[in-house]
Amino acid sequence: MIDDDLAARLDRHRREAGPALAVALMDGELPTDRNVLAALGVLVVDEHVDIERPSALLELLGEQLSGRSLPWDEEDVCLALQLASQADQPTYLPLRTAVRMAEQYLRQHPGAMRAVAELRRVDRLLSRDRLHSSEFFRAKLHPMVRRLVAANAPAGLVDLTVIDTSDRWGPAARDVADRLAEGWSDAAGAVNLLAEPRGGRPSRAWRERAEALAGDDTFRALVRGWLELVADAGLTTADPAVHGWDVPERFLLTAS
Repeated sequence: MIDDDLAARLDRHRREAGPALAVALMDGELPTDRNVLAALGVLVVDEHVDIERPSALLELLGEQLSGRSLPWDEEDVCLALQLASQADQPTYLPLRTAVRMAEQYLRQHPGAMRAVAELRRVDRLLSRDRLHSSEFFRAKLHPMVRRLVAANAPAGLVDLTVIDTSDRWGPAARDVADRLAEGWSDAAGAVNLLAEPRGGRPSRAWRERAEALAGDDTFRALVRGWLELVADAGLTTADPAVHGWDVPERFLLTAS
């Protein structure tokens, strides 16, 4: 259950964004007012809202989140994460929307304690529960949550939970990073940088940060160590059914 303060915040968003929600559902258009759009962002992850086409609306909102900075505060972020994760059956799109809100907020307010605490709770949820009874959706979202938690760890702390240990590469990769992190001032930044890309081409900002670290002997040792482990460990577990994946045998890559 959400606390009374956040419940009051939700009621306010319902009053502010109710008409905009009706228009969005009818016409597929989002409001241009940034404050109303921010309220709508919180509202659409609430399981109690009667949304006939939630996926379409959440996808449309997701496009807005990728390119705009909206006036959410930390209470909005906490409320959205609680609403999305405390549903009877948490689902991918509402959780992804809430996590994107947290990502946007933490970009401007790194280390915000309440937002990070809520992300840690979502991390624990995804560690024990699949989404839609499928590993596919959890595997898309869980690394993003862990990356945000690690990137907002207290200064001086290297959070290696961003390295997934559920396959054969992860435990050894975490050991390499743990060994190299000792006495390395850029350890947290380097590990978080390498964990950041989510597919496709890295951004220009990411490449610039990587180039700035490229001259560091310890950074090069980390990259080299991880790549060597890929060849040694193979790219999948021997039994993908353990993870709920339906992977044809011909696509399994194992060390020779």
